[in-house]
Parts: sequence; structure tokens; C-alpha cells
Amino acid sequence: MNGINTFINLSKNYLENAEIRKYMFRDEVSQKILAAMEVKGITKASLAKLLHTSKSNVSQILNGNRNLTIDTLCEISMALGMNPVFEFTTKERTNNMG
Repeated sequence: MNGINTFINLSKNYLENAEIRKYMFRDEVSQKILAAMEVKGITKASLAKLLHTSKSNVSQILNGNRNLTIDTLCEISMALGMNPVFEFTTKERTNNMG
């Protein structure tokens, strides 16, 4: 099987791949944090100050390079003055979103 066919076969079930799903979820969370920061007018530097951490740590969080804990997400939401929302959806709904 050539590379293109391998890619096509893998891409059909990409949401069944745990590593891909983790990356996608981290990216989604990062994008939501960035959107909240924009709404609140908060920069990376000011978020870092509110979280008592470095700007580079905030950048890694926002780049999806950190596996965030629920505690950290709570701290971020409090620093933003917002409440996080989490939900589980059916696979069909998730598949139709992308």
C-alpha cells in the first residue's frame, strides 16, 4: 500500500486514535482560553502574572504543549473572571463538527 492509501485509511478513523484526540482536545482548550483572553483584554504577560507563573509557561499552555490539570484550568478561569464549561458529546456530533 502506498503512502496516500495509508494516510486515507488512517484518516478515516482519526478520532479513534487517542493521541490525536488528546492533541485535538488540548488545541480546543487552548483556543477557548485565547478567545476568553481576547474578550477580557488579557495578554499572555498579564495572565502569567495573575497565575503567578512565567510568560513562557503560559505560552506553552496556549500552544497546547502542556497537559493541563483540572486545577490549572480552574485557576485560569478564575484569573479570567469566567467559568469553564465542559461537556461530553456523542461521537457522531464530534465527527460532524470537523
